[in-house]
Amino acid sequence: MNIRQGIRKRHAEVHTGALNDILFILLLFFLIVSTLANPNVIKVANPKAKSDTRAKQTVVIT
Repeated sequence: MNIRQGIRKRHAEVHTGALNDILFILLLFFLIVSTLANPNVIKVANPKAKSDTRAKQTVVIT
């Protein structure tokens, strides 16, 4: 006796229309905010050296 003959297979569906809209809006939001962001918000005072601090590099080839 084959009981499962009349049963149709159901396909699982995921509706992504709303998800695509939300992701597109988030992408636009972050693109606009990143262009408005000023990278020079924090002023950092770099220390100044009194003399040349670079050491002479010697290369020895043998």
